[in-house]
Amino acid sequence: MAESKARLISAAFTSTGDIKSDNLDNVSAGFDSADVLTISAPLSNRNLIINGAMQVWQRGTSLSITTSDFRIADRWINFPGTDGGGTASQQAFTLGQTDVPGEPEYYLRHDQSTGASSAPNVQTRLEDVRTGAGQSVTLSFYARVTSGTLTIDPIIRQNFGSGGSSYVDNTPDDITVTTSWQRFTRTITLASISGKTIGSNNQIQIRLELPTSTTFTLDIALAQFEIGSVATPFEHRSYGKELALCQRYLYRTSGGPDATNAPNHLGPGFAYTGTNLGHVSVHFPQTMRAKPTFSFSGISAWNGSSYAITSIVTNNSSLQVGTLNLGVASGLTATRGYAILSPSTGTGYVQFDAEL
Repeated sequence: MAESKARLISAAFTSTGDIKSDNLDNVSAGFDSADVLTISAPLSNRNLIINGAMQVWQRGTSLSITTSDFRIADRWINFPGTDGGGTASQQAFTLGQTDVPGEPEYYLRHDQSTGASSAPNVQTRLEDVRTGAGQSVTLSFYARVTSGTLTIDPIIRQNFGSGGSSYVDNTPDDITVTTSWQRFTRTITLASISGKTIGSNNQIQIRLELPTSTTFTLDIALAQFEIGSVATPFEHRSYGKELALCQRYLYRTSGGPDATNAPNHLGPGFAYTGTNLGHVSVHFPQTMRAKPTFSFSGISAWNGSSYAITSIVTNNSSLQVGTLNLGVASGLTATRGYAILSPSTGTGYVQFDAEL
């Protein structure tokens, strides 16, 4: 492209990548349709993987993996494989890391301390099997192992969901991971979904299949999945935006790391018997993907005295609000109001899960 054309294109964009409408006429006069094709990739929203930079860890930062489905980093699943086991954990980069660009803060570690009889894997899932169907798509990620080398198989699976047309595995070649951080890229054409039946919870699964009958420690960072045949530079998003994207699938309300001096108020409720609290409502920060399931730990009801919550009796959650009836062992006064608290250590929580 001639230098004058390059200057015209540059002048057409603001510093944040927005197009200046008053310069469109000058741009179109300065280059032809062939030039337009060179800037076809979107400037934002390229990365379809949520939490590809491993920024969000609502569940915690370390977890033993001993059965089939363990989630620790938001939107990521660590499978230890049949008979396998180990740990999935958050690891922090050192500032000035030169071989992983953009100064990311964290990466995900899969430590397979017990070899598996069937393949373990690390995976993430994208909502909607229509994503990229019949098109070229590109997966990229950084990986290393702590010792030796490791052969892994990236698989992109089109899963048509419950009541759908089973799935299609789109399998690139194996890759060999070494002890140095390296970016791996794979471009494939996804199968068409023409004639397929699409069921509920349909998805794209991006899986790194790991070897059986061996132990290893694999680190993964900056994972990106995009439409097109080129692996573009990793799209960094702010923590706030990434958290909001994650909370469509999981919301955990808790004291958190800053709740060191006072308990966290999760919501009000009232007693309708000596052992039950009703209408405890938690408003979700994002509309959830589906009606969530729930779990809890270490929360209590308080009204002058503290009463440990022992059960969630019913869950009447919608996509926007979780409305719970909670149980305690005894001691509540019917018709009295109670505050639902997590402890000042931040370890208590109520979790709402709408994961794929």
